[in-house]
Amino acid sequence: MSGHDGRYYMTGTYVPADWANTKEIHVYRSDDLENWEDLGAVWNYEKDATWQKELIADGPSPIWAPELHYIRGNYYICYSLGWGSMSGAVLRSSTGLPEGPYEDICSGPVFDYIDSSFFVDDDGTVYALWSDGLLAEMNRDMNGLKGSVTALISESGMQVGFEGCYLFKIGGLYYLLFPSYYVKDFGYGDS
Repeated sequence: MSGHDGRYYMTGTYVPADWANTKEIHVYRSDDLENWEDLGAVWNYEKDATWQKELIADGPSPIWAPELHYIRGNYYICYSLGWGSMSGAVLRSSTGLPEGPYEDICSGPVFDYIDSSFFVDDDGTVYALWSDGLLAEMNRDMNGLKGSVTALISESGMQVGFEGCYLFKIGGLYYLLFPSYYVKDFGYGDS
């Protein structure tokens, strides 16, 4: 993403050794989109988690699929957690800078499944997308949903996407990016 300072920032699943215990979220910075600097862990499960530890308990503690967003003058990270919980929540930069550190602004999971993303519409309304094409408005504090959850469905009546949906708008048109899969035997396509 383009940062407030003209630099580029990204985050992603940080896997130093064991996928089941990806306990940190890192942010990376670049001036040219080719050379990236690891700004270090902006949130660490062992040090910063509260309710997450109760939710995951003694099992594997993966924190994955984080996304960095600049919303209303601050940086937010939505992320997925836990094998058993398969949920997600939101962190906010406590400094207003992309390198954080980030604070937990939720008292529990915000999303009932994984792979969340945010979309800010022209009027400033923030929407969350997660799971297999679920969409809902975020509340003003970005720590919960406002209103009902809508499942995005294609004109043919099929669900849209398979985890990891991303929405953006260009020239007044909304575009939805999502991974999908093809399984002929289950009627998900004919070619």
